[in-house]
Parts: sequence; C-alpha cells; structure tokens
Amino acid sequence: MGLKLSPLLQSIERFEAECPDLASSLIPVGVTRYWGVSLGWPEWIWKGTKLSVGQFPTDAIPLSTDLRLIANLVENVGEEYLLRSLLEWPFVPHEDILFASPDLASAMKAIGSRITRTNPCMSMSIGQARDGVEIVVEIDPCIGELRGFLELVSIIFLFRLVNSFTGFAGRELIARSPISAQLRNAEVGLVELVDGVEGGQFAAGADITRIVLSHEYLTLPNPEYRPDRWQVVVDELARDAAIAGPLGHEALRALIKKSLKQHRRTPQIAELASQRQTSVRSLARELAGQGLSLREVANEAKMELSTEYLRDDSMTVAQISSSLGYSEASSFIRSFRKKFGVAPGEWRRASAAS
Repeated sequence: MGLKLSPLLQSIERFEAECPDLASSLIPVGVTRYWGVSLGWPEWIWKGTKLSVGQFPTDAIPLSTDLRLIANLVENVGEEYLLRSLLEWPFVPHEDILFASPDLASAMKAIGSRITRTNPCMSMSIGQARDGVEIVVEIDPCIGELRGFLELVSIIFLFRLVNSFTGFAGRELIARSPISAQLRNAEVGLVELVDGVEGGQFAAGADITRIVLSHEYLTLPNPEYRPDRWQVVVDELARDAAIAGPLGHEALRALIKKSLKQHRRTPQIAELASQRQTSVRSLARELAGQGLSLREVANEAKMELSTEYLRDDSMTVAQISSSLGYSEASSFIRSFRKKFGVAPGEWRRASAAS
C-alpha cells in the first residue's frame, strides 16, 4: 500500500488537474515568505515542491507551489499559529501606497487594484453597503480545501491595512466604530480566534467575504499627505493599468498569434492575465463583457496564420498543422475546410494560381 495523501494535498492535486491555467499562474510571495522566514525555513516546508531556501524566488511563484507550501505550514504548525503570526507581522503591506495616499479611500482603491492584478485567484472591490462601505474579497472556488483559510488570511491582511492607517491618522476611530468582518467559507473556530482583535468583529457563515467600515474610516485624511509622493504612486499605478488595459478583439488575436509563432500553442488565460498584470477572473469577466471567447478568437488567429503559412511553399500541411498547435493534421484540415470551404492543399493551389 502507498502512503495516503492528506486531504489538503488531495485538494491541491485536484486543483492542478482541473484548473491548470490558474495553478500555474504567478502570485506574490509576501505572506508565505514571512511565515517561512519566521520559522527558519524548516526542511518540511519544501515537501512536494522543487524549491529550497536558495531557490526560493523574491517576487512571485506559481500558485500551486504556494498552496503546497501553505499546506505544509498548516499541517506542521497549524492554522492558529499562522493566523496569530500574521496579526503580529511587523511589516505593513503596501505601505508605499498606504502612507502616501491623501485618505484611506484612495489607498484602498489603489491597493485593491494592485491585489486584483497580481493575485490571479483573488479579486477585491470597494462598494456601498447598507451599514457603511464594504471591501469585498473573492477567492476562486477552484482553490479547494484552503479557500476558507485564505479568505481569513486575506481579511486579516486588509484588517491590518485599515488598522495601520487608522493608527497613523486617528486611532480613536477603532473604539468608536469597530471594523466588521464577515466570512463565507472560513471555519467558525478559526474565525473565533481573531474575533475582537484590536476592535475587529469577525463572524463566519456570511453570504460573501467582506470587511464593512463606516464612512468616517474611508474619509480619514492622511496628516502627512504630500501631493508629490502620491503622484509618484498614481503614475506607477497608471503604468500598471496601461499594461492591463482593455483587451479588445484585435489585441487578443495579436497576442494569440504571437504565442503561436513563438511557442506553437495558444496561450492559457492565466498567461494572458499574468502578462497584463490582472487576475484570471478579472480577465475572464473582461472578455465575457465584450462577448469574446478565447477559444473562438484562437481559432480565428490559427486560420489567419494558416493562410500566411500556406503561401510559403517551404511548409507542408502537416508542418503548418503542428505549428498551429494541432495534435493531428486531420483536425487542422477539418477546421480549415469549415472556415474556407476547401482543404488547405486546394486553397494553396488556388492562391498560387491567382
């Protein structure tokens, strides 16, 4: 008998098999790096990965690798330790934005945009709530068993951002208007561990995962605000937004053609999202909003490239088929005939004769 896989590992392997695009997408290493460093990088943390202390990157790692590291942490030190250490984390996340902004609202909108772009499995949005302003967090359900834990980590992360700014600009708000956090998938016992910490009221079993603040939080001004510092942040965010700007039909087809020429395959949606510094979910929503299907546009790109290649007598139909990512030439021929009404060989002869 082989060793039984842990439920967390089973969940990650299902995720890798069912959502390979998302699993291979890159995410920042921040919190995972903090946990690893705080524990002295124990050998067991690398189980199931190809990493070691010397190989651990400084910026980003594949999502599935990060999940394996977190699963090892959960199974060896437990969720309670990880959550409590996160509450004690001396680093203030996104402090370049947080302490340069004119007010908390500006900071959270900018941070939400950055988080959504750099975390393919997560999106963050700010909107109106009946009892104030809500910051909603969504984590892709494909994540599986770790989804609830990551929701709670994300909420603590945001809670610390709000508390850091409040402590900097007017801490009396905590006593007057406590922060309400509601979680959808996190376990009740874990939520209870952090309930009441520094003025936060945490509750499990909600319809959505969110933090609710009174309006006075988001309008709280930065007493050391300097327009020149904030302009630097705004300019940087604008450059990022330009990279992740609207992806129209022509731009998408061009990106697919580029991938076909360079790699002989259609790019995965996670690759496109990573290139444009956005999340898989956000990019999928963007394409859906324009009525665009990655598969349909990819077929267009393949047919467009096929006519270019057919004009080149040096490539056989089989070679063209392979260069366009088809596993069999017959599949390419069927697609080509459906599009143009004739087989590739007939099209080539007709084109040469004209």
